[in-house]
Amino acid sequence: MSSLLARYSRLLKNKPILTNSVVAATLFASGDVIAQWISPDEIAFDRVLRNALYGGIIFGPIAARMYPYLAKHVHFPRKANVPASNFKDTTVRVVVDQIVWAPFGIALYMSCMGLMQSTPIDDIKKGLKQGWWSTVTANWTVWPLVQMVNFAFVPVEHRVIVVSIVGVFWNAYLSMKSNKSGL
Repeated sequence: MSSLLARYSRLLKNKPILTNSVVAATLFASGDVIAQWISPDEIAFDRVLRNALYGGIIFGPIAARMYPYLAKHVHFPRKANVPASNFKDTTVRVVVDQIVWAPFGIALYMSCMGLMQSTPIDDIKKGLKQGWWSTVTANWTVWPLVQMVNFAFVPVEHRVIVVSIVGVFWNAYLSMKSNKSGL
């Protein structure tokens, strides 16, 4: 197990975007498989593929850049010569993640799913109007606590995998939600 973690860490160091993209693609697809497994229908592999593509091409590269950016540039405002507070910095990062990324990321996911299914733009807009806000507020019941722990205790290079692992269940929810709204 430790050699697997060491290899994963080397891959993250040498090819962070590719590594995070592969992990995200795998775990987005897994979330969709869980969502479909819960439903009475057979597994639609085109839907699994769409989720894998979103995770690998959209989410993975964004997250691989976003978490280091937040760690380096987002801090609680303080006066010169005042020591940093890890708790305050973590809280500010969570707020930025939840106020900026979460609403945008949910709209991006729902829109991408619609576009990959060749859904007309007007129908995508309608689906966003119907499901976006309830999905954002559901997000706020799960992710702030996850991100507090993630930002406070997980090294920045491992934050995408933490989000992706927890995200398997969130992605199952998103997949069910986006397919329920027709996206």
